[in-house]
Amino acid sequence: MADEVTVVEKARPRSEFREIGRSGLKHASGVISEEFLAALKGKRAVKAYSEMRDNDPVIGAVLFALNNLVRQARWSVEPFDESDEAHNDAHFLEDNMHDMSTSWGDLIGEIMSMTVFGWSFFEPVYKIRSGHNVIERKSSRFSDGKIGWAKMGIRSQDSLESWEFNERGEVIAMNQRAAPDFKLRIIPLTKAVLFRTASWKNNPEGRSILRNAYTTFFFKKRMQEIEGIGIERDLNGVPVIYIPPNALRTNATPEEKATADAAETIVKNVRNDSQAGVVLPALFDDNGNRLFELQLLTTLGRRSFDLNATIQRMNKTMATSMLADFVLMGQDSVGSFAMASSKTKMFSVAIGSYMDEIANQMNRVLVPRLFALNGKEADKLPIIAHGDIETVDLDELSKFINALSGAGLDLTPEPVREHLAAQMGLPAGAVGVREVQNQPFFDSDASVTPEGMSKRPSGDEKK
Repeated sequence: MADEVTVVEKARPRSEFREIGRSGLKHASGVISEEFLAALKGKRAVKAYSEMRDNDPVIGAVLFALNNLVRQARWSVEPFDESDEAHNDAHFLEDNMHDMSTSWGDLIGEIMSMTVFGWSFFEPVYKIRSGHNVIERKSSRFSDGKIGWAKMGIRSQDSLESWEFNERGEVIAMNQRAAPDFKLRIIPLTKAVLFRTASWKNNPEGRSILRNAYTTFFFKKRMQEIEGIGIERDLNGVPVIYIPPNALRTNATPEEKATADAAETIVKNVRNDSQAGVVLPALFDDNGNRLFELQLLTTLGRRSFDLNATIQRMNKTMATSMLADFVLMGQDSVGSFAMASSKTKMFSVAIGSYMDEIANQMNRVLVPRLFALNGKEADKLPIIAHGDIETVDLDELSKFINALSGAGLDLTPEPVREHLAAQMGLPAGAVGVREVQNQPFFDSDASVTPEGMSKRPSGDEKK
């Protein structure tokens, strides 16, 4: 009976281990076609998002705030456990973070280009840690012979030629044509790491945070062009030139047509600047009237709509689409501090999710590969972690501590005190404990003695 069961189990198809469906990602010849706007497909999307990033002051301000908040966050390494081996691995990983040819902050800044384009692609380059080398990429502060990171080479978004997919519809490589030689290079994903803002349908190109602002940017750009032309016309006037009517006839002679063309060129090119000047022929009719006359027509600056208000509304719409309309608060004399605080909180939460994505990809891809090259299994590895991007409001923190103390919660254990000291920006041991009516509470004036006991300074010591 047992043998019959074994035969049945072997004959049964293992469908639970077989993938049947697909993600549904639309692509052809390695080019993603999920975007329905033609201006945001393929390389045109890179150009459009680059223009938005570089030309629009509101978008530039939001991205400036986002990148600098991420760059100023503290990145650290956490050991797998408290064993000596785990701490040695953590030190090795942290050493590699700061032993590359580019700084860690610069790397984070380049990774954050994924917010503009939706994705960023990097190829880790390794080196033997053998001390100083005249080639900066190979140079190291260590000479232990281990394999370390030389750099994380970005493979820019504008160099993407196409993606390589396997039979299951998964990305396996990036086909690149990069300046200056524009040779085709195939970079397998097994030798790279891909960062994305979103992973819907497992799309390797993610989704730009500027996507929802594109339409508004498109119209705002044209509104600004119209505004500039309108201001110029209001200040200088609209040039109008009067010419003999024969030159405007459909059956005009070649000479008369040439006259009309010359007049049209004049009204198109005339500008009221240091080079201003128009040359007209001194021709009169039989009654002594000029045959050619140039005039400027003005509208006296009156409009039936407020173009400035329209542009301001578009600025707010673009900033709102990125959860960053707080950058415009105060410009229209509205908005409270509480409102600004809540909006910046949402912005910080969004940034925190991007930082989580960066840390997750590093811990899932980069860290295991680094330790594998050094002969270590991937079961007990340290992780790269990021700190908070916002500082704690000390007034709110003190109220929170008082509320907890009033509720009878014990805040005297050393781990709790160390955590609260870190939140307040104080060094470890700066927050001690003293007794008041047999009730311990925190004393920011206390100092820790070498024996580990809290001691409150005397009056003379304070002076």
